[in-house]
Amino acid sequence: MKTEAILLKTGTLPVGKMWQHCRRIFQRSCAMTVVLTALVGTRVEAASLEWLGDWPGHVRGSAGKVALRNGYAFVACDSGGLQVLDVHIPAKPVFVAVQDTLRQAWDVTLDGDFAYVANGTNGLVVINIADPDHPTIVGTCATPGPARSLVLSNGYAYVAEWQLGLQVIDVRNPANPVLAGVYPTPSGTVMSVALSGSLAYLAGGTSLLVLNVSNPANPVLRGSVDLGSSTWAVALTGHHALLTTDEGVRVVDVTNPSSPVQVAQFYNNGSGDLTVVGDRAYVAANVGTMFVSEFALQILDVTDPLHLALIGQISGNLGGITVDGTLAFLTGPDLGIWDISDVTNPVRLGGYRTGGDARQLTLSGNLAFLADGGALQIIDVSDGRNPVGSGWVGTAAMGTVALAGHYAFVAGFYSGLEVVNVADTTNPVFVASYETPGRADAVEVVGDHAWVADFFGGLAGINTSDPTNPWPEVTYPTAGFPLGLARQGNLLFVAEASAGLEVVDISDPLDPVHVGGYDTAGTAWKVTVADHYAYVADGANGLEVIDIATPSNPLRVGGCLTAGSARSVALAGSFAFVGCYSSNGVEMINVSDPTNPVSVARFDTVEPAWGVAVAGDRVYVANGATGLTILRWS
Repeated sequence: MKTEAILLKTGTLPVGKMWQHCRRIFQRSCAMTVVLTALVGTRVEAASLEWLGDWPGHVRGSAGKVALRNGYAFVACDSGGLQVLDVHIPAKPVFVAVQDTLRQAWDVTLDGDFAYVANGTNGLVVINIADPDHPTIVGTCATPGPARSLVLSNGYAYVAEWQLGLQVIDVRNPANPVLAGVYPTPSGTVMSVALSGSLAYLAGGTSLLVLNVSNPANPVLRGSVDLGSSTWAVALTGHHALLTTDEGVRVVDVTNPSSPVQVAQFYNNGSGDLTVVGDRAYVAANVGTMFVSEFALQILDVTDPLHLALIGQISGNLGGITVDGTLAFLTGPDLGIWDISDVTNPVRLGGYRTGGDARQLTLSGNLAFLADGGALQIIDVSDGRNPVGSGWVGTAAMGTVALAGHYAFVAGFYSGLEVVNVADTTNPVFVASYETPGRADAVEVVGDHAWVADFFGGLAGINTSDPTNPWPEVTYPTAGFPLGLARQGNLLFVAEASAGLEVVDISDPLDPVHVGGYDTAGTAWKVTVADHYAYVADGANGLEVIDIATPSNPLRVGGCLTAGSARSVALAGSFAFVGCYSSNGVEMINVSDPTNPVSVARFDTVEPAWGVAVAGDRVYVANGATGLTILRWS
């Protein structure tokens, strides 16, 4: 797109404005995609879909490294750029601003009023953060490979360039960073670099490399040691270098930089990020078995580097680690803030989810409950132009969400059925889960039972009379692989991938009974029902309309191809709204005549429209990394 090329050149728009500006242009063009069609003598009235609002309103990405200054956290968020959070109250981090970096923001280091971002294939990006509310790109320096991590010293940035060694960039003029020197590693990757005086220590391939950088324009190899295992991160403590590897933490004596020697090892099943503060090392480690991974932050006493001792541990899948006094900022799917004043009993204070992958949603009043690929997000949509996050809780949350009483029942894929107490929507609480044998894609709650479309596990009936202790009661072997559910009375309509639509009688929840079915031509992803029709999002086959007046003998009466693969469907009046994958967007289909459904409007979304819901004149779209998109139809 020409517009995109222009935006790439003008990447200094303030605080996410670049993304918003690009988005608005894209959406204006999409809002114009109104279809006026006449087929087989049928007159189709004009219809339209227009953009109304977005949540959260900026690019999202998983949190990587964090840098801190004056109560603010500057978070490198992969495709989500540099996000700024107010962490003056650690228990309640607040989003402040974002600067889109247009690539993969993996690491960030601060110096004065500037943030220096290792930005993947976009090299080094320099951002002015004098006003945290309005971060602005002021300079960039392209690098030959993907910039993974960096450190600063005396006006130079030392950038680990993955497979292309160490790049040294002169940043004495932040607005005009210039490549000054290069050390190409002979083999292997460079993931991390640490500095001490005129020496740079690289975690490179399976080795620790020591470079003399007294002349930044000409780094020279001083010494190395092969550790026999892939290295990931390096940090220094006194005359020793600590490195994380595929086989735990290695300790190398660097008293003689020309001849470094491994002197100790702390075993785990693989380590990632590493930071050393005082006499403690903080390590992202795999503490599981060789067959089952389980991740945690390990806190090690490094008073005696030859005998590292484990003194504390925090469970969780970690990306980056930053320690500030008694606080640990841990990243991964979200940013978690922990009180580590007592390392034997770390306490989580709060967190903020920088990324997400919105897949499905359900509505209740002015609230949208969004399955966000690792979290259940609750969003106040009373103002459709300005939706506001109310609360969130970490869950697997990849399938549909059903509400019953004070509880949200979430289809969590391989985590099974998850139960969240949403009595306080500002502070939802995870209360229980049941790991189904298959993959939980959808859930419907009927009385004291949750029915789960469990893909290769069939249809699972789970007793939820005590939501804090769900337990399985029955498994029904479906004809195909269940992906979606809809209920009408005592009947469940199950979208079963290549097997199409199946109808199951659940009058007796202990004895589900097959009633009928219809094998659609495509892949049945989701289904909704109204009156005596079932509307099936049938993949590449578009929307299928099935007459279910006689449940034992469902019959196809009509269909409509969609521009993309139909993955979800919702109804409002005489219209079906179909969420599409591949050719991303929402298609508005007139179904007033079920035998001749006609597409009348389309809105192209940025990400796949995985899930759709309709209330009044609004269409709510679970839109992948973009979050929640709200449209207005007429």
